[in-house]
Amino acid sequence: MRVRLARMMRDINERVGHYLFSLAVIYSCVAVVAAVALALLASQCMVWGAVMGLASFVPFIGPPVVIGLVALVAMITFDDWPLIVAAPAALLVIHFTESQLVTPALVSRRCALNTVAVFATIALLGWMWGRSARSWRCPC
Repeated sequence: MRVRLARMMRDINERVGHYLFSLAVIYSCVAVVAAVALALLASQCMVWGAVMGLASFVPFIGPPVVIGLVALVAMITFDDWPLIVAAPAALLVIHFTESQLVTPALVSRRCALNTVAVFATIALLGWMWGRSARSWRCPC
């Protein structure tokens, strides 16, 4: 029993390691592509590419916050509207491509998931979210 548990834990550790390594490679590529795209717009913007790559590790809020900050800095820095819009638009296209195309394609090859298990998890989490939202009451 202990040997079986040890093998299972080693397998889980290996799979999680592969998953995190895949994400690190993808987000490093995001940082490089974002830095190159922003460097083409202005010579001082390469740091924002690195920030975009690091922010990609923060799910859901990391990239939108960086895109918003880049939009704010672009409005302060540039006088030309096409250049103001181009900086956050480039990051938005990079983020959309990474999150909707690249990451699912590469991670799905590394992690095989049972479709029924995914559906059951989504249903369970949706039910839990609905229960918690209904139980919250406004104190006023």
